[in-house]
Amino acid sequence: MSEGVIIALLGTTGVVIAALLSFLAVTLQKTREHARSAAVTSAATAISSAAAATDSAITKEQVQNSHTTNLREESDTRHDAVMTAFASLQGAQAELARAVDDVKASQRGMQRDIGRLGDADLEHFKAAREDRDRISKHIQESTSGEQPA
Repeated sequence: MSEGVIIALLGTTGVVIAALLSFLAVTLQKTREHARSAAVTSAATAISSAAAATDSAITKEQVQNSHTTNLREESDTRHDAVMTAFASLQGAQAELARAVDDVKASQRGMQRDIGRLGDADLEHFKAAREDRDRISKHIQESTSGEQPA
């Protein structure tokens, strides 16, 4: 081979090697950036995970029972007691309603009786007036000397 061809081959080989080295350098830099980004993301995830664990612990502490009483059973017992009291009150209220109805019926009867007594009193008053007028007329006639007819 001639000297010119060897120089051209060496030059081309140098350019190819330089291109490969550049490619490797760019790839290595991208890999480093990706690794840094992954590390930051991983750190953020770790922080986020720690925060979630803390939040979870706080939530568990707030939700977990720390008392001996079963609140559901206690609530059911209280509900049953309230419903029993309501039933008792409803029975008493029904009795009161019947008593009020009896009082109303009695009052209506008394109003009718008072009305009849008022009518009878009016009749007696009219009769007494007629008797008074008749007696007055009779006295007047007897004092004037006239004989009744």
